[in-house]
Amino acid sequence: MSWGLTLLDLSVPKVKKEIRELVSGLTQSATGKDPEITITTWEEWNSNRK
Repeated sequence: MSWGLTLLDLSVPKVKKEIRELVSGLTQSATGKDPEITITTWEEWNSNRK
């Protein structure tokens, strides 16, 4: 399963940590499995598309 989440600013490490914890908790609750989470900034994602 793959999810996409768009936020305006993921440059703050605290925000990335909070997103990781939220997604991890939701996924574990729904599936009982530990998720593999990758957080990518817009700049990283956009540069990889080319």
